Amino acid sequence: MFTPSQMRTAGFGAFGASLLTLGLGLFGGPGAGDLEYRLDVKPTVMTVAYKAYGNEDAADGKYWLARVVMENDGESALEDVAVSYRIPDYLDWTTPQTIEEVLPGQTRVVPIYPKLPTRVTSLRSRTPSSLEIKFAWNDGQEDHEKIEVRQFEFRGVNEIEYTSLAADEMLTWHDMYDNAEITAAYVTDEDQVVRQYLGEISETMGGMPICSTGEELAKTMESIYVYQVGTGMTYSGNKGVPERLGDATSTVQSVRLPRDVIYQNSGLCIELAMLWAALGQGSSAKAYLALVPGHCFPVLEANDGTIIAIESTGIGGSNLGGTMKFADAVEAGNKQFNQLMRGEIPGVLIDVVLHQGRGVRPPEFEAVNLADLARLLDERTAKALAQGGQGQQQQDTQRQQDVQRQDDTQRRDDPQRRDDGNVGSNWQWYQVPGLNATVPYPQGYTADTQTVQQLQQHIPAIQFMASDPRGEASIEIYAAANMTARQLMNDSQNLAKQMGASVSYEKAESIVIGGQQAALYPYTFNIQGQSMSGGFYIYETSAGLFGFAVGGTGSSWRNLGGQIAQAVRFGN
Repeated sequence: MFTPSQMRTAGFGAFGASLLTLGLGLFGGPGAGDLEYRLDVKPTVMTVAYKAYGNEDAADGKYWLARVVMENDGESALEDVAVSYRIPDYLDWTTPQTIEEVLPGQTRVVPIYPKLPTRVTSLRSRTPSSLEIKFAWNDGQEDHEKIEVRQFEFRGVNEIEYTSLAADEMLTWHDMYDNAEITAAYVTDEDQVVRQYLGEISETMGGMPICSTGEELAKTMESIYVYQVGTGMTYSGNKGVPERLGDATSTVQSVRLPRDVIYQNSGLCIELAMLWAALGQGSSAKAYLALVPGHCFPVLEANDGTIIAIESTGIGGSNLGGTMKFADAVEAGNKQFNQLMRGEIPGVLIDVVLHQGRGVRPPEFEAVNLADLARLLDERTAKALAQGGQGQQQQDTQRQQDVQRQDDTQRRDDPQRRDDGNVGSNWQWYQVPGLNATVPYPQGYTADTQTVQQLQQHIPAIQFMASDPRGEASIEIYAAANMTARQLMNDSQNLAKQMGASVSYEKAESIVIGGQQAALYPYTFNIQGQSMSGGFYIYETSAGLFGFAVGGTGSSWRNLGGQIAQAVRFGN
C-alpha cells in the first residue's frame, strides 16, 4: 500500500516524466536519419573484358559497372545500410554489402563490380540490359527498403570503347584512349588456337628459340613474319568511329580476337598487333601494344631487355601491291617506337603483362575442333611451300601479278573501271551510286565500307573511303541531294569536334572536276599538336553536290587531288 505522500510523490514523478518526454519531442529531440543517394551507372560494358568489371583491383578499380554515393541528411544515424543488386538473365541477387552505421552528414560510396558469367562473351552486338539495385536501411526509428532500376548495354565481344571520359574531361590525345589497357584482354597467348598456330610456325620454320636474347627474339620474329607472308595473311584497313555514350564521346572499334585473325588469315593493324603480342608471349617474350594516332603496332622484349618493334601491316595483301621485307618492317616499327618514346608523336604503350597481372584478363574461349584447325594450317603451309612461299622476291612478284590480273578482270567486267591517261594504269575506279560518275583512286589503297557505314551517322553524304597501307593518306567520296558544300564541311567540323580535334578551312580555289567548273576548299586537321592537310574538291549543282576529299601529310595531297579531279568521268 502506498501512503498519500508516496502516491503524491509517484504521481509527480510520472507527471514529470511525461513532461520530459513531451519536451524532448517538441524541443530538440533527435529526428530520424535521411538516406539520400546518387547512382552512377556506366552506359556500356565491354564484354571482352568482363573479368575486369568483376575485379576491384583491375586497373586500380576503374572498371566498376555502377557506383552508389550515399549521404545521411537526417539527424540520427542510419543503421545496417545494405546494398545488393542483380542483372536479370545474367546475375541473381547478390549478397548485400552492409554498412553498420552512417552518421548524420556522412557520405559513403559503394562501388559495384559484378561477377558476370562467361556467356556474355557470346554477344556479338550491343545488347540492352538493366541493373536493379536494392537498398535496405534503418533510419533510427523504422526499417526501409527500395529498389532502383537503371539501363545499360553490353557491347559485342569484338567492340573496344577507347574512352569513357566525359567530353569536358578530355583535354589531351591520351584522354581519348583512357581505356587503352583493355587491349591487353585481347592478347590471348593461352588460347589453344594461338598455341597451335605458333606450333605450326615453329615446325614449318625449323624451330623457334626461347627469346632469351635479342638475337633469338629477332630470329623468332622473322620466322613469324615470313610464315605469315608465305601463307597469305593480309592486312585490311579500318578506323574507329566516334560514338556518343551518355556524357562521353568515345572512339569505338570492332576488333576480333587473335583466333579469328588466324582462321580468317587477315586483320586490321590493331588485330595483327594483338596476334603478334600473343605469339610473342607464347615464345617467352614480353609484349607491348603501341597505340599512336590512327595506328597500332606490336613491340616485343627479350629476356635480356632487347626491344624490337615491327610494322606488322608490312605483310601487305593482294590489294596492296606487295609486302615489305622483314628488315624494312622492323626498321619502320622501330622508327615509330623511337618517335613515341621521345615524345615526338602522341601515343600509349600498353604493357600487356602488367595489365593482365592487374586483372585485365582475356575472356574464356569457345571450344574449337583442333583437328580441323591443324588441317587448315597444314593446307596453308603445303600451298606456301609448293609455291615457293619462302622466297620474299617470289612472294612480291606473285602478289603484284595477282593484283594486275584482278584489275584486268575488273576492267573487263566493268567498263567504268579502266585505265586513264591522266592517272596511269595502276589505279582503281569507283562508281558513285545514283550518279553517272566514276572516280579513280590509287591501286594500293584499301577500301573501308564498314567505316563508311559508321561515318554516315555523322556525315550522311559520304559514300566511299580508302586509305594507303600506313593510314597516312586517304580519299573520301561524297554525293548528296539538296546539300551544299558548307553543310558538308560543317558536318566534318562537328565530327572532328567529337573526336577532340578541329578542322579549319582556307579560302576556296577555282578548279575543274571532270570538265566541270568546281571549287577546292583546302583544310587543316589538328589533334593535340599533330596536323594533317587536305582539300575538299566539290562540284555543286541545283540538285545537290558531288565531290571528294584527299588528305595526307605535307602538300602531296594537291598532286594526288589534281590528278583525280582531271580523271573524274561524268557519263559513259
